[in-house]
Amino acid sequence: MPYPAKMHATTIARSALRLVEEHGAEGLSMRRLATALGVRPSSLYNHFPDRAALEKALAPQAAKLLARALPPEGSSDEAIGRAFLAFAQERPGLYELASGVENLEQLGAWASGAPGRAMVALLRGYASLQRCREVPEA
Repeated sequence: MPYPAKMHATTIARSALRLVEEHGAEGLSMRRLATALGVRPSSLYNHFPDRAALEKALAPQAAKLLARALPPEGSSDEAIGRAFLAFAQERPGLYELASGVENLEQLGAWASGAPGRAMVALLRGYASLQRCREVPEA
C-alpha cells in the first residue's frame, strides 16, 4: 500500500462513520477501516489504540446526527419517540453508537433525566429487536 501523505484522526473518523452506516457498528474493524483508507491497519493505531477508543470517539458525532433528526425542544414524547425509532431503523449502526448513556447530553435537556434515559434504552432495545426481525414495524 502506498504511504499516505498525512493521516488525520478526523479523516479516520469520517471513514469509520461511513463504514458504520454501511455495515453497522459490529461491522467496524480496524482492518476494514484501513482497507477503506488504503493504509495498513497499524497506521490507525497511531491515532486510536483500539476499536473501543475509535467507537468512543465516534459516539458524540453519531449523537449529534441523532440530535439533528429529533424534533425541536418541547415536542411531545410521542414525536420524540417516533424520531428516535425512525433514526434507529434507518441508521442502526449510528444509533447504536449514539444512544449510549454518556452521549445523552448531546440529545437535549429532556434526555438527561431518568425518563429520557429510559426512553433511549427502550428504543435501543426495540430497534435491536427489529433488526433481528423479531417484532413488527411500528
